[in-house]
Amino acid sequence: MKNRVEVSLNNEPEYDFEYFDYPASVDDDAFEFFSDYGSEFADDLAIDVIEGEYPGNDYKGAKLGIDIEEANRICQAKEFPIRFVESPEDN
Repeated sequence: MKNRVEVSLNNEPEYDFEYFDYPASVDDDAFEFFSDYGSEFADDLAIDVIEGEYPGNDYKGAKLGIDIEEANRICQAKEFPIRFVESPEDN
């Protein structure tokens, strides 16, 4: 493994790959999803889309404003194609 790391660090990076523009974290993922499709779900699920909490803070995310079980009941009843799970960070 050490040899592979040394070889990697000593060589020029390869730039012949295709660039994919996608969110880098689950917070970014949630922000992108609810920013794009939010109007369809956000009101029913009390979702707050956050883009920078204050100047200089670049946090992006979406926060569920109701408990997970209630959100999933609403999603099922309204046939929304999403379901929520508890994050290990929430425990």
